[in-house]
Amino acid sequence: SNSHDNDSNNDSAEGEEPMAKRRYTGTGTSFRGRKRSTPLPWSRYRPSMEKLEREFHRQLGQEAWERIGHVLEKEHIGIDVIHVCSESEFKEIGLRIGDRKRILKAVKIMVEKGFIV
Repeated sequence: SNSHDNDSNNDSAEGEEPMAKRRYTGTGTSFRGRKRSTPLPWSRYRPSMEKLEREFHRQLGQEAWERIGHVLEKEHIGIDVIHVCSESEFKEIGLRIGDRKRILKAVKIMVEKGFIV
C-alpha cells in the first residue's frame, strides 16, 4: 500500500481551500483563516486616494493635467467625485471639449480597471 493514499493530515477540511489560499472576505477572518476580534477596514485593501490621483493623472496625461488641474482644484473636484460629474458640469466650469472628453475617457478607463466603483 502506498503511503500517499490516505493523506489526511491537511490543515483544511474536505472541500475547503487550504488556509494559506483563503481570501479576506470582511467577515472577521484574517487572510490565514484565523479568527480576528474585529474585521480589518476595507480602506487597507483599496487603493489610497494618492494612488487613485496618480493613476488619474497618468490616464489624463501630463499636458492635459497642467491645463486643467488648477480648474479642478479650484472647483474642489477631486478623485472622490470626478466620476459623478457630467460633461455639461465640466463645460460649466470652463473646460474645453477636448479636455472634457479626456477626463471622461480617463474616468471610464479607471472604472473598467476597478480603481473607481
